[in-house]
Amino acid sequence: MTPSAPHAPSPRRAPWLALGLCAAALALFGWRATRDAPRSPAASAPGAAAPPAGSASGRAAPPRRVALATTGGVAGVVVDERGAPVAGAWVGLGDQARTTDERGRFDIGGLARGTYALMAHGGAGAAGPLAIAVAGPRRDVVVRLHAGVALTATVVSVVDGRPVPGAHGRLELAAGAGPGGHLDATADAAGVVQFPVAALGNYQLTVAAAGFAPATRTLTWNQRAGLAWSTTVALEPGVVLSGRVVDLDGAGVAGAAVVARAPMRDQTQLTYRPRPPAVIQAPVVTDDDGRFACTVPTGQALVLVASHPRFAPGESAPLVAARAAALTITLTDGQRVVGRVVDGAGAPVADAVVADGQPGGAPAHVTRSDADGRFELTGLPLGRPRAVLFAEAPAARSRPVLVDLAALGDAPVELVVDQALTLAGTVVTAAGAPVPDAVVHVQRRPAADGKVAAVGPTTVLEAAVEAEVRADGDGRFTVDGLAAGDYQLLVRAPAAGPARASPPLMVGVVAAAGATDVVVTLPAAASVRGRVVARDGAPLDATVQLRWFGGPVAVGADGSFELAGVDPTPGRYQVEVGAAAAPPIVVEAAVAPGQVTDLGTIELTRGRTLRGRVVDQPTGGPIAGATITVDDADGARVATGRSDELGGYAVAVPAGPVVVRAAVTSVGGSRLLAVAADRDHADLALPETGRLEVAVAGDGPLMVTATRLGGADGNFRRWELERAPDTATFVAAVAPGRYVVRATRGRSPGPISDAVGPGAVVATVVGGDRVQVTASVEP
Repeated sequence: MTPSAPHAPSPRRAPWLALGLCAAALALFGWRATRDAPRSPAASAPGAAAPPAGSASGRAAPPRRVALATTGGVAGVVVDERGAPVAGAWVGLGDQARTTDERGRFDIGGLARGTYALMAHGGAGAAGPLAIAVAGPRRDVVVRLHAGVALTATVVSVVDGRPVPGAHGRLELAAGAGPGGHLDATADAAGVVQFPVAALGNYQLTVAAAGFAPATRTLTWNQRAGLAWSTTVALEPGVVLSGRVVDLDGAGVAGAAVVARAPMRDQTQLTYRPRPPAVIQAPVVTDDDGRFACTVPTGQALVLVASHPRFAPGESAPLVAARAAALTITLTDGQRVVGRVVDGAGAPVADAVVADGQPGGAPAHVTRSDADGRFELTGLPLGRPRAVLFAEAPAARSRPVLVDLAALGDAPVELVVDQALTLAGTVVTAAGAPVPDAVVHVQRRPAADGKVAAVGPTTVLEAAVEAEVRADGDGRFTVDGLAAGDYQLLVRAPAAGPARASPPLMVGVVAAAGATDVVVTLPAAASVRGRVVARDGAPLDATVQLRWFGGPVAVGADGSFELAGVDPTPGRYQVEVGAAAAPPIVVEAAVAPGQVTDLGTIELTRGRTLRGRVVDQPTGGPIAGATITVDDADGARVATGRSDELGGYAVAVPAGPVVVRAAVTSVGGSRLLAVAADRDHADLALPETGRLEVAVAGDGPLMVTATRLGGADGNFRRWELERAPDTATFVAAVAPGRYVVRATRGRSPGPISDAVGPGAVVATVVGGDRVQVTASVEP
């Protein structure tokens, strides 16, 4: 099974998909985790390797407070879902790792005070990352393994599809509050990276290899556990960009995070070949002298951006990465905010986390209060008009404060850490049994009159608290540091076993802060069954799955199937039934707790499998993630699909003639290609473009845009044209259509408009054509 981005759900299903993804993404952490906690080590498993240089995920770590004396560590026992000890399990915490003894016990010492990410795995079970706070001589914990997912990633070159032996792979949490653990492994001679079993959730997979640009992909494991997932990652050839990050005095900035991004463009055609750096890519971190080296896709237009918690972000000039180059990125001090953290009685609060974003998330700038509660937050970007400050102390938080930076000047900001209410309860099954390790996501419900008008330099806002905890072995959970008000609790089971065909059971309830006896009951599971047959009576190798949710389940020899353990909370599912060379069909299924829904007999009509490649028209390079649409001879949509990492696709279509097309959002589409009934292969090239050349009379900084008339193609309408070197001509390759061409002074194109104002011209572009027009600068 290959993890992939799901197709857009129907409006009816969308809210529950969002809840499912949210629960899976946030299931792995306690809310008390802070940004500067240590990360977990690489997996000590066969085939594991040291993490690739520069592949650490997330922003550069903020400056750490003065280290306290080593206070102790964490000891505990690893057990399975039945509570039996697991011998030989791997446990990682901070930068240390242990293997459990014959009694399932482990002991990790030498830890300073702080919050750490714990990961564990053994056999087919996994746990974590779990947020573990160390504040005393020893903390004893029980780590319970649940059915997990084993991932295999095949690493290939995008140029020829050949494997890349020795590639380094890292698997780490992609979302959630607090520090995340990670697992590392190295590709074998066939380019295959095999990771140990990991818990369900949303993860980032980063792959790096010498001579290639690193690639990062998001994997969503919110379906069911006990499976072996597989995916393919194609690496772009890379070129090394090196240099230094310095301050205004030219001194190197250590610990700055450097990432590459595509140049900023305003709703214009995006570059896709070579594939640009992913927005979720892992940054490289500068050394003690501020030096860095990062590998980026060869031939890609990009900008390097450097960030550091003490400085305002800086970036390089736009460049095309055609060869190795050395760059210097200068960071400025930016704006600063000073203030004091106090409790509800006005007493100073020392060592509180102060950030310009939720402290448990990933704020850009973080500091801590001193013994007198005073703090200084620096590096806010110049020109930034406002900032929202948060403070967090053990078991308490402040309300967020909106700061008008221009009006504030050097005046201090007071953050009052007075949100200290507790919400506690128990999670049980429909039969009343406790649910150990249940995941409880807590979000404050906004009050009807919760809007606060900003007046003066500082404005205290209503708290928008979001927290995440796990229940203990008795199903008990506690969330502290809450403001008064009602909270939405989204609670789910920690995993969904191999027999299930949906995400873990989940329920939403509302509770008030201060309540300590909340009982959350997970619903009884539902089931969906039926039988799949071919319309012509021949046997079928068919699969059945809950669309947008569970993974595919093979039908029996007689075509019968049963999807067990279905979460009944949504009420209705779309059940997708498909088979090789048979277009899938979708059947609605209403479900209820503890009930079996029988769909009866479902007939599939045999067709054929249409295969091919989607490539870049100018270079012939593969295009991943293109949407494939197939219509019948009457224009009705009969099938959809997506191209894989090497541009390949395979779509089951009806037996008759069809019309196929490929498109990429913000790029464009291919020509419509008619495929006869006796053909099963079609290669598609995109974008089908024409060249638009615009001569402009006028000097100074100019922006020339072409806005498409009559709707969008691939969800974009406007291109920004590039000035040809040493000329007054602006050019772009645009999709076929009619355009309004405008020239404006400066770099602001204004809102998208079809209006043909003074100086604007209308141009019609056909694929393969070269169209030349003249425009005047708008007054």
